[in-house]
Amino acid sequence: MSAPETPAELLGNALNGLGNSIRAVELAVKQVEAVPTDDGTAAIESLGASKQDCDIWQTVLFSALQKLPIWSSRNVQRYGLLPKDLGDADDDLEDEDVELDDSDDTDEEDEGEIELS
Repeated sequence: MSAPETPAELLGNALNGLGNSIRAVELAVKQVEAVPTDDGTAAIESLGASKQDCDIWQTVLFSALQKLPIWSSRNVQRYGLLPKDLGDADDDLEDEDVELDDSDDTDEEDEGEIELS
Protein backbone atom coordinates (compact mmCIF):
# COMPACT_ATOMS: atom_id res chain seq x y z
CA MET A 1 0.00 0.00 0.00
CA SER A 2 1.43 3.36 -0.98
CA ALA A 3 1.79 6.31 1.35
CA PRO A 4 -1.06 8.81 1.37
CA GLU A 5 -0.46 11.64 -1.06
CA THR A 6 -3.65 13.61 -1.60
CA PRO A 7 -5.06 16.07 0.92
CA ALA A 8 -8.10 13.79 1.32
CA GLU A 9 -5.87 10.79 2.11
CA LEU A 10 -3.75 12.78 4.54
CA LEU A 11 -6.87 14.21 6.20
CA GLY A 12 -8.40 10.75 6.44
CA ASN A 13 -5.31 9.50 8.25
CA ALA A 14 -5.29 12.51 10.57
CA LEU A 15 -9.00 12.04 11.38
CA ASN A 16 -8.38 8.36 12.06
CA GLY A 17 -5.64 9.38 14.51
CA LEU A 18 -8.01 11.84 16.15
CA GLY A 19 -10.66 9.14 16.52
CA ASN A 20 -8.13 6.79 18.12
CA SER A 21 -7.04 9.55 20.50
CA ILE A 22 -10.63 10.30 21.49
CA ARG A 23 -11.21 6.62 22.24
CA ALA A 24 -8.00 6.66 24.32
CA VAL A 25 -9.28 9.67 26.30
CA GLU A 26 -12.59 7.89 26.85
CA LEU A 27 -10.75 4.83 28.17
CA ALA A 28 -8.46 6.97 30.37
CA VAL A 29 -11.47 8.68 31.96
CA LYS A 30 -13.03 5.28 32.70
CA GLN A 31 -9.74 4.13 34.23
CA VAL A 32 -9.57 7.23 36.45
CA GLU A 33 -13.15 6.68 37.57
CA ALA A 34 -12.43 3.01 38.29
CA VAL A 35 -9.70 3.67 40.88
CA PRO A 36 -11.22 2.72 44.24
CA THR A 37 -10.56 4.04 47.71
CA ASP A 38 -10.26 1.73 50.72
CA ASP A 39 -14.04 1.79 51.17
CA GLY A 40 -14.65 0.92 47.50
CA THR A 41 -15.91 4.31 46.32
CA ALA A 42 -14.30 6.07 43.36
CA ALA A 43 -11.10 7.81 44.49
CA ILE A 44 -11.63 10.65 42.03
CA GLU A 45 -14.92 11.52 43.74
CA SER A 46 -13.24 12.08 47.10
CA LEU A 47 -9.68 13.07 46.15
CA GLY A 48 -10.35 14.99 42.95
CA ALA A 49 -7.65 16.04 40.47
CA SER A 50 -5.32 19.03 40.18
CA LYS A 51 -7.20 22.22 39.29
CA GLN A 52 -4.34 23.28 37.03
CA ASP A 53 -4.40 19.98 35.12
CA CYS A 54 -8.20 20.02 34.86
CA ASP A 55 -8.21 23.60 33.58
CA ILE A 56 -5.68 22.75 30.87
CA TRP A 57 -7.52 19.58 29.83
CA GLN A 58 -10.85 21.39 29.78
CA THR A 59 -9.44 24.14 27.55
CA VAL A 60 -8.02 21.62 25.07
CA LEU A 61 -11.18 19.49 25.01
CA PHE A 62 -13.51 22.48 24.73
CA SER A 63 -11.51 23.85 21.81
CA ALA A 64 -11.78 20.50 20.01
CA LEU A 65 -15.50 20.20 20.80
CA GLN A 66 -16.16 23.60 19.27
CA LYS A 67 -14.52 22.50 15.99
CA LEU A 68 -16.47 19.27 15.50
CA PRO A 69 -19.81 20.80 14.42
CA ILE A 70 -17.98 23.10 11.99
CA TRP A 71 -16.09 20.20 10.42
CA SER A 72 -19.27 18.16 10.19
CA SER A 73 -21.13 21.06 8.59
CA ARG A 74 -18.38 21.55 6.01
CA ASN A 75 -18.59 17.87 5.10
CA VAL A 76 -22.38 18.08 4.66
CA GLN A 77 -21.99 21.24 2.55
CA ARG A 78 -19.50 19.49 0.28
CA TYR A 79 -21.02 16.01 0.03
CA GLY A 80 -24.59 16.35 1.31
CA LEU A 81 -26.05 13.88 3.75
CA LEU A 82 -24.93 10.35 3.05
CA PRO A 83 -27.31 7.43 3.66
CA LYS A 84 -25.54 6.53 6.91
CA ASP A 85 -26.13 10.13 8.13
CA LEU A 86 -29.88 9.88 7.60
CA GLY A 87 -30.50 7.49 10.52
CA ASP A 88 -32.54 8.26 13.62
CA ALA A 89 -30.92 11.02 15.69
CA ASP A 90 -31.32 8.83 18.79
CA ASP A 91 -28.99 6.26 17.20
CA ASP A 92 -26.04 8.50 18.10
CA LEU A 93 -26.91 8.60 21.79
CA GLU A 94 -25.19 6.07 23.98
CA ASP A 95 -25.94 4.91 27.49
CA GLU A 96 -23.06 6.00 29.72
CA ASP A 97 -22.93 2.55 31.29
CA VAL A 98 -22.48 0.72 27.99
CA GLU A 99 -19.03 -0.77 27.59
CA LEU A 100 -17.46 -0.23 24.21
CA ASP A 101 -15.66 -3.06 22.53
CA ASP A 102 -13.50 -3.21 19.46
CA SER A 103 -15.56 -5.88 17.75
CA ASP A 104 -16.92 -5.10 14.33
CA ASP A 105 -20.55 -6.05 14.97
CA THR A 106 -22.84 -4.84 12.22
CA ASP A 107 -26.55 -5.28 11.84
CA GLU A 108 -27.02 -6.78 8.39
CA GLU A 109 -30.60 -5.53 8.22
CA ASP A 110 -29.31 -1.94 8.26
CA GLU A 111 -26.96 -2.49 5.34
CA GLY A 112 -29.67 -2.30 2.66
CA GLU A 113 -29.56 0.39 0.05
CA ILE A 114 -31.27 3.67 0.73
CA GLU A 115 -32.73 5.42 -2.27
CA LEU A 116 -32.15 9.18 -2.29
CA SER A 117 -34.52 11.41 -4.21
